[in-house]
Amino acid sequence: MKSIPFKILEYHGSYTSQVEGLNIIETEETIIANICESFPTPGYSVSVNKVVKEDEDFIIYLNIIAPKPDAILLQVITYIMVSIEISKKDFGDPPYKFKLAGRGFKRSGKREEY
Repeated sequence: MKSIPFKILEYHGSYTSQVEGLNIIETEETIIANICESFPTPGYSVSVNKVVKEDEDFIIYLNIIAPKPDAILLQVITYIMVSIEISKKDFGDPPYKFKLAGRGFKRSGKREEY
């Protein structure tokens, strides 16, 4: 398992519908990973803990922090997007296969690993 350095480019929240999941943009020298997650209320926080290479996969580990259980929050779907940049020199030869790991919030209201 090899740790890969990365730089956070952007972090923002939105109340308008966004495409959820992982979107990869490949440039000549870098890979930009856009990660979008939806939540049932405001107050969630998303960060990238680490990026590692395991076998042939590059795994992006997320850290999702929920609001306090007794917090009074609006019932409105919110989207959080985090964009990271990774230099291709840290990857080796293509193709590149990415996966998300960490704690994810599922629409059923149950938090589970994915």
